Amino acid sequence: MNLNPQGGVANRERGPNAGVDVSKAHLDACWGVEHLRVTNDAMGWDALVARFKAANVDLIALEATGGYERGVVAALQGAGFDVARLNARQARDFAKSLGMLAKTDQVDARALRDFADVLARHKDRHKFITPAPDPQREQLNALMIRRRQLVNIRVEEGNRLDTAHRLLDLDPTDEVAHRALGCSGVTRTDFIVTGAGEPYILEVNTLPGMTATSLVPKIAAGNGISFADLCERLLEGAALKA
Repeated sequence: MNLNPQGGVANRERGPNAGVDVSKAHLDACWGVEHLRVTNDAMGWDALVARFKAANVDLIALEATGGYERGVVAALQGAGFDVARLNARQARDFAKSLGMLAKTDQVDARALRDFADVLARHKDRHKFITPAPDPQREQLNALMIRRRQLVNIRVEEGNRLDTAHRLLDLDPTDEVAHRALGCSGVTRTDFIVTGAGEPYILEVNTLPGMTATSLVPKIAAGNGISFADLCERLLEGAALKA
């Protein structure tokens, strides 16, 4: 029986360790000298599991990325792999210690592979392994995160609504500026609003955009006036002044 330096029974010869850089759309994996990019979905997870099994990968390190890693972590753990999910600071500090200052997906995957090599040999390796999640706890955690997001959205929309209420008061000012300058036809008035909600006129544009995608035609369309009808009305108004 062979003993390791810590006095335990030596493990069987282990395969290479791997690093996986996670993004919303894809996964970049590195083990040994191999690199692989797959989509971050069930098809990509299956492909990654198959390649890792063929290479007899031992420990896989990846970075927590706002939940985008959950699917691949579950797939790898379900296939029997040890996975170490690291926080962003740990991964970044380790890469800096190796002099890896460039920031690309492949570089990040290599740094995570090297991190996995260190963790795999660590005497407290088991402390870094991410335990398989309890499905009910994971669902509850996801619901709590979503609730916080919705609460934040509600606060943000309330702030926007307050601003919108103040902006509704700009219409009379727009008309006053139009008439005071003796304008006719269509004009566009640009404002700036202070933090206290006070509007200041920047300019009155007497020749606003008149393409089919410009603001004036869009405003007209919102009032049931087609682009062709708008042009006809403007021409009729100009003819009356001639």
